[in-house]
Amino acid sequence: MGKYTSKEVRGPYLISKYRIIGTETDCVDVYERSPSSSYRPFSHSSICSHDGVWYGKLGTRDLSPEVDSLPVGPRRRDMLRYLQQVADTVKDSVLNGSI
Repeated sequence: MGKYTSKEVRGPYLISKYRIIGTETDCVDVYERSPSSSYRPFSHSSICSHDGVWYGKLGTRDLSPEVDSLPVGPRRRDMLRYLQQVADTVKDSVLNGSI
C-alpha cells in the first residue's frame, strides 16, 4: 500500500484514497463500519480504524456459518462470486454517491 491522500466518511462507509509508492497509480478502497463483538473489534479480514471507529474493507466480511459450511465445489464457488458481486455493487454505489 502507498501513501494515503485522503479519507472521507460517508455515513457508515469510509472511502480511502491512496497512491502506490513510486508510481502514479491511485487506488480507492471502501470500508464499512464493522460491528464490535466481545472477542474482537472487527468482522472483516481487512480492517482499519479512523477517528476511533473500526472499519472493514468491502468484500472481506466474515462468511456466515451457512456459507462457510458449504463444501469446496461449484455451489460454494458460485456463492462466493455472488457475495463479491454484491460487495462490488455497494462499492460502486458509495463511490458514485447513490448510497
